[in-house]
Amino acid sequence: MVSLLLAVLIGLAMATQWSILGSLGRERGSLQIAWFSGLTTLSVLGLLVVASRVFSGADYSAFNSIVRYEWLIIITLVGSIGLVAVANNLPWWSFCSGLFGLALIVGAAYLVPRIGVAEFFVAVTLGSAIGGVILDHIGAFGNPTTLFSPLRILGLLAIMLGVLLVRIGNFWQE
Repeated sequence: MVSLLLAVLIGLAMATQWSILGSLGRERGSLQIAWFSGLTTLSVLGLLVVASRVFSGADYSAFNSIVRYEWLIIITLVGSIGLVAVANNLPWWSFCSGLFGLALIVGAAYLVPRIGVAEFFVAVTLGSAIGGVILDHIGAFGNPTTLFSPLRILGLLAIMLGVLLVRIGNFWQE
């Protein structure tokens, strides 16, 4: 149940990321903001990997088959410098877009082995839909406002039913 709740929270974060990207994309262009968000994800992930090795002594010998650890540090530094160069005059909350993207990547790597792809997907979809309806209702980050409506609530209930059916299907097979 905790894993399912984490996946729903990741979905809420994804809706927030999309709202941020939509708002910034109107002002700066979708490719520039996508680049910025990707650089944020890359830089923070690199910093987390480097910090976990430095502070916990984690073994990253598996990186040697993909990319040497030294290259990981260089890629992180270059990505961080690129992030600073692209971030001129963006609001502080724009950095959250990349952090929320990172949450999806790390969350999938952690949760999918525990609850499966289908359950992760429908839970993230539920969180995204709930977040999307709320963010649309308040016009978050300057995006257009679309108020709650009975049909939108019915749509959320249908997605909740989908989560329940996938979850019951998992128990049924066990």
